[in-house]
Amino acid sequence: MRIFAAALLLAFLAILAGACWQTWPDWWWGLRAPSPEIVFERRINPFLERTCYDCHDQTAHKGGFAIDLLDLPVPDNSSRESWERVLTHVSANLMPPPDEPQPTAADRAQFVSWLDHTLHPIDPRYPDPGRVVIRRLNRQSYQNTIHDLFGIDFDPTDTFPEDDTGYGFDNIASVLSVSPLLLERYLAAAEQIAAAVIPDPSPPPLIYSGAPENWTGGDGDAALYSTNRTLTWTLDLPATGKYRLHLLVAQDQAGNEPARFSVGVDGRIITKLAADGSRRRPRAHDLELDLPAGTSHLQVAFLNDYYAEATAEAKARDRNFYLQNAELTGPYSQPDADPTRIVLPDWVPAPKSSETRTAWYGRVLSPIMRRAWRRPPRNDEITRLAALAESCESAGDSTAAALQVALQAILTSPNFIFLFDADAVAETPPAKSQPISPLSDFALAARLSYFLWDGPPDDRLLDLADEGKLREQLPTVTARLLADPRARRFVNSFAGQWLEVRNLPLRTPDSKLFPEWSPELAASMQEETLLFFDDFLTNRQPIERLLTGDFTFVDNRLAQFYGLPGPPDDGFERRPVPPNRRAGLLGQAGVLAVTSYPNRTSPVLRGKFVLGKLLGTPPPPPPPNIPSLAEHGADGQPATLRQRLELHRANPACATCHSLIDPLGFALENYDAMGRRRELENGNPIDSRGRLVTGETVDSAVSLSAALANGHRDKFHRNFASTLLTYALGRGLDYYDRPTVDKIVSTAALHGHTLPAYIDAVVASIAFQNQRAEPANASTDKDRIALNSTP
Repeated sequence: MRIFAAALLLAFLAILAGACWQTWPDWWWGLRAPSPEIVFERRINPFLERTCYDCHDQTAHKGGFAIDLLDLPVPDNSSRESWERVLTHVSANLMPPPDEPQPTAADRAQFVSWLDHTLHPIDPRYPDPGRVVIRRLNRQSYQNTIHDLFGIDFDPTDTFPEDDTGYGFDNIASVLSVSPLLLERYLAAAEQIAAAVIPDPSPPPLIYSGAPENWTGGDGDAALYSTNRTLTWTLDLPATGKYRLHLLVAQDQAGNEPARFSVGVDGRIITKLAADGSRRRPRAHDLELDLPAGTSHLQVAFLNDYYAEATAEAKARDRNFYLQNAELTGPYSQPDADPTRIVLPDWVPAPKSSETRTAWYGRVLSPIMRRAWRRPPRNDEITRLAALAESCESAGDSTAAALQVALQAILTSPNFIFLFDADAVAETPPAKSQPISPLSDFALAARLSYFLWDGPPDDRLLDLADEGKLREQLPTVTARLLADPRARRFVNSFAGQWLEVRNLPLRTPDSKLFPEWSPELAASMQEETLLFFDDFLTNRQPIERLLTGDFTFVDNRLAQFYGLPGPPDDGFERRPVPPNRRAGLLGQAGVLAVTSYPNRTSPVLRGKFVLGKLLGTPPPPPPPNIPSLAEHGADGQPATLRQRLELHRANPACATCHSLIDPLGFALENYDAMGRRRELENGNPIDSRGRLVTGETVDSAVSLSAALANGHRDKFHRNFASTLLTYALGRGLDYYDRPTVDKIVSTAALHGHTLPAYIDAVVASIAFQNQRAEPANASTDKDRIALNSTP
């Protein structure tokens, strides 16, 4: 009987548990640990049915978004990004829209908490700093690095292809690929830089350039050989030594082999080569010749003339050889030359009497390698480069030319082109109980300098890393870097891309509608925003004042544009802005111009800018096949942009997203596509009123900025922290970075939410100073080790 009674009691408790399943407290779930499918069906799906499915199931499909078609929310499935959007919009009270029935605060909080923990299974006991990505220097970082290393003012990157951007920045590792074209540009830039850094004081003279005496003519400047003939130059050489012959050749392909030619001296053939270039892309051949002083005869002969009349294709009938140019330079070395008599820049130490050439080259090159590679070079790396330079000298190069070759090798090495932790390559992977591995001090120094200077660490920073004292002095070091003039690069790069004003020089507003626009005015607008941001770096104001600041910076050109008193000289000065007319970033002409079309304003672009750049809640992409904006109102008459957008929003597929975006953009409609203040559009008064989805009513840049700084301050702070961390790490953030972002915001709050406080918090963060410790992977380690090699 006791067993029977116990069974009845257990059955009753099971039935009661099923009836009360959805109302049991959260602590029970931790004990019970039901499957994700059961939790979703019993607790989450009812919330979605009450709150979301009327608009976002596969039938309604508003905004092209159907929640019932998504897979269960788990961290690593294909629907994760869509669930992240759901989480963002529900937690920010953006969904459901204000005009729809709202869930209770408790239901919303329960759903947000569940979805957040499901998508982001973070254990605070084991923080994850993420992987340290290997990324190459972008164009600007490369240029800054060369300038800081060698003091070169010319731009060696002017022929580099444009860098791609990711997550709003061009320093993101995942988009900084290396194309064959870029590799060619690296080689050319290294040669140009080396020639400027180590000029050869006595380059060998040009002995001969051009066509030979018995040139028979041809098309254009090319000598055409159609028969087996020998082309001859008679040379009068000043000394015995090594000379270099540069030939530019091409061919017309015919038969089963390329055109072939020989190079000889005084009737002796030295080499036979293939002319495998084309007339549009000729092939260069460089040869070294040992020539005696006095008269010599240089010969180039076409060896395999070919013609086939029966060939069907006319282009394949006749094999021809073209010599487009020939140059002879030298001598590069002479038997009686003294290699110790050199003329080099002052920073190159003189050889010691007891020092070998290899040792001297190593002593010259090792300081350059240390700064260029942002770490001390290993002995084997120094030896290889020193041997390279000595071999060039032995082959006839001057000492300066040999050093140029070695410097080119330094600048084309992966150690220079890429940012990565070289010390991590040879380390033994830490145990599984140690999920965090600190960056080496040299990698940390490079990460810090490219964050705040967009350039290489200086000697003081490298010395601290060498002494192992960098981490203990990070706050002091960060303050020094921010006080340096090179910190303006951080302002230009980070703020210029975050706020998009770096795109102002590319703007081309309609010259008929905006004749006042000029490149000079665009440059003044760009400088205004950058100086405004820089003021927060030096004067330590709370960053929400970026939204509400009642001042700006103007030169005479911009002061006239705004109707403000100009400075007494050609520079920029701080000026208060008229009250109730402009405020903060959203009142600046540059920001307003880059969020407009060439011929009109765009509430959509401006609204997306506010949501994405300032609040970190970008709207979903528009569905396909959305019709373009109507040019006229329903009566066929010209209408204001607001009236045309209202017609556009009548489309149910457009209404949901535009209810988020348009009120933000409408508040800025009193500024045209150049950022000028206006009151009328097409002769009609502008209606800039709008009601945000969170309930605030706005009607101007001033009221919108105040609403964002007050009601959305937390989102602005968090988005700023995320954006700054993304830029500092050179990678996009993931869910495991959330504790780091939380810590940055809370730490900055203790210091007034100032810009330096956010920078200090980023530098002090786990993600900035550490990397995820993972077991070694054979292929990955092999790739990493390759990065430590020199050419």
